[in-house]
Amino acid sequence: HGGGALLVRSRVPVLAVRQRARRPYEELIVASDYSSASGHALEQAAQLFPTTALSVFHALEPGPSLATAGGATKDDDARLVQARQRGDAQLAATALPAALREQVRFIFREGDAGRLLEAHGQARCDDLIVLGTHPRHRLLNLLIGSVAQRILERAENDVLSIAVAPTPAA
Repeated sequence: HGGGALLVRSRVPVLAVRQRARRPYEELIVASDYSSASGHALEQAAQLFPTTALSVFHALEPGPSLATAGGATKDDDARLVQARQRGDAQLAATALPAALREQVRFIFREGDAGRLLEAHGQARCDDLIVLGTHPRHRLLNLLIGSVAQRILERAENDVLSIAVAPTPAA
């Protein structure tokens, strides 16, 4: 896990491999905070792995339980409604073909993204976690931390980091 700084700061896609591949990735899990970086990662992942199932994972802020007493999801929870709307908007704004956009699955969970994706990896080790990153200065990462860095440190899965190209200064 010591290569986290390289993965998060690189300007080119970097694949962190956890274990020797036994078969193709079953699913791409694109961690999304609805930023331009996560939208870019979604598009790039679809291009790199065109035949692999594609899911968008979003961690919700903690709040009231998303489950009813019977275990079903409370579909009217304001956080969930807003997350779905933002996810649909981001997906619609991508350059993905319409047929592929219709196949994308959303996964919404409540809590820390790093811990949630660690648990996902324990259950589904053959999925590839995809992160969109903004290359930042090392000091800035130390000061404010990085969700991508936490995911990389915790994930049991292979992790593909895809950086957004910095915008040129005018």
